[in-house]
Amino acid sequence: PVVAWLVVLDGPGKGQFRTVYAGSNPIGRAPGQRIAIDFGDDSISAEKQAFLVYDERKRQYQLVPNLERPNLVYLNDTALTANSDLKPRDRIMMGRTTLLFVPLCGTDFDWADVK
Repeated sequence: PVVAWLVVLDGPGKGQFRTVYAGSNPIGRAPGQRIAIDFGDDSISAEKQAFLVYDERKRQYQLVPNLERPNLVYLNDTALTANSDLKPRDRIMMGRTTLLFVPLCGTDFDWADVK
């Protein structure tokens, strides 16, 4: 099930969103990516620009950059060079696109709590 959303705040696709699932979510333009940011921003790598990870056991999110890609990923205007914890309403910038992180699951709720 859904654990969070990425909402496009700025750039191609403004107002659109993508669903985040438990585990590792590769982000890129290609349709085969778990989070396909395919709104026309060709400055985002086609595959594996970064990974958004939700750890169900720890109930934590991390943004993991792919440092093998030449395109940088920014978290709240800071270039991401290592894994970083994500907090509600963090802003992720890739190419000309700004994404808002909107979590559903976390310390207060997880699908494991639903019986």
